[in-house]
Amino acid sequence: MTTNDCKLHIRTFFVAVLLILSASWRLYDEIIATKNNLRTIEPIRQYIHSPSYSRFTPPKNCLLTQQYPKHFVNYTAPFIPPSQWMEGEGDIYSGMWWQSIDSMMGTNYSKLGFLEAVSLKSFQNNERVIQTVDWLDLAVEHLSKYVKYFARFSSTEDVSTAVEDRVAELLEAYIKRTSCREDTISSSFQSAIPSTIAILPLRVTSLENQYDVRFLRLQLTATLASLWAAGFPRAVVVGVSHNESVVSKEAFGLLKAHLKTSFMELQYVQLDTNDLALVPKAALANFQKIIAVTKSSKDSRANNAEIADWLGNDNPSKWKYIYFTEPDLILHLRPEAIRSLSIELEKNHILNAHRLQPLPHMKQFSDIVGHVAFSHPKAASKFRNKVLPDQASFAALHPLDPSSGDVCCDQGKFYPSHLDDPTSPAKKGRNCWLWEFCGFLGNANASDWNAVVKRHNLLVLHPLLLLDRGTRIPLVHHGQRVCTPRRDGAVCLG
Repeated sequence: MTTNDCKLHIRTFFVAVLLILSASWRLYDEIIATKNNLRTIEPIRQYIHSPSYSRFTPPKNCLLTQQYPKHFVNYTAPFIPPSQWMEGEGDIYSGMWWQSIDSMMGTNYSKLGFLEAVSLKSFQNNERVIQTVDWLDLAVEHLSKYVKYFARFSSTEDVSTAVEDRVAELLEAYIKRTSCREDTISSSFQSAIPSTIAILPLRVTSLENQYDVRFLRLQLTATLASLWAAGFPRAVVVGVSHNESVVSKEAFGLLKAHLKTSFMELQYVQLDTNDLALVPKAALANFQKIIAVTKSSKDSRANNAEIADWLGNDNPSKWKYIYFTEPDLILHLRPEAIRSLSIELEKNHILNAHRLQPLPHMKQFSDIVGHVAFSHPKAASKFRNKVLPDQASFAALHPLDPSSGDVCCDQGKFYPSHLDDPTSPAKKGRNCWLWEFCGFLGNANASDWNAVVKRHNLLVLHPLLLLDRGTRIPLVHHGQRVCTPRRDGAVCLG
């Protein structure tokens, strides 16, 4: 090796060292800047996609115990006055409610004519129905509309299969994250959860449709996993045929890892009824009969087996509260709010969660579209038209983590800028069932940004949320009320 070669190698070595030091200093500078600006410039959490579009890996594998901010110590959750919704300031239907069994016994569920009446009958002119001001104190993430949207999503079979698998992976990832959660949030302070029984009505019309069966099972499992994570001791799934029995037992099997960590009683009860399409009605009417029997002095041995199916073998009278939920609603419950929620339940108030709706968004499918574009360019183009783009205002997601002190404060029946109420009768002419999905109807040119904004004009100014402890799919407010996300450690005021 010549002298010049040696000098060249030495020079190259020192240049490389200088580049590494420079990059390290810039990285250190960014870390310090981020810390100094607290959490206001924290980047939006991204999903990490593997090279193959057949698998999906979320950024965190577990929901671990974290130290809650000081301002949530001895936290008292504020509530929205019932007068607001009773006077038309936003609907409150969410598909669930939580109330005392004594309170529930005062509603006649035996003569209901449609599914939603189970909630609406309980809420009708009822001054005891309340919701939290901070939506993260008590909310649910509604899965079924999102899942149904992706059924038979593409005429190209391999594309449709890839999309369906990704949707399944999103739910499976949530279920897996809950299984290794280390904190038990119901045992350290006053809590109604240990004396609450959860009732989940389920209807499976057929076992032949593999897509429906697959996702009914995953939705039910995810719902049960969220109840398990909250510390609920018993959940009863109610069906009316062999179909529900099959799906329920499969869902219970998917929770084996959860039950090894912390046990929850899981029970399936099958009813003999003609109301095959109204399982919620049949479930609650029969539950009321069981409660009446346990309180009657005429209780007999003939009823013991049925009572055990519903209430368990260990002291049926220990149950004070009932948590009713459709089997497609992931529960979001701030641990520090449980004391306040329990106090309200003890006062015979009915708790109703805020309902959040996942939206079809490119964030979960960008790798699939990238792969499809090479082999099926037309299918890729159609795909882009059917999901929200991950750009401009639609990419401005608000990641929220309750364990870090994030909140979403209720703003009442408020609509950004000049927008009308998206749920008003004026919007019904767009032939869409849910206002959040109005812009997904029909076809348009995804490359025409003005057309995209026009299609989704109802969504463009509403904040899109990303809950760390949920499916991590972009969410929007389902009903008429909205909340403002804040990540600066603020507390919502009542």
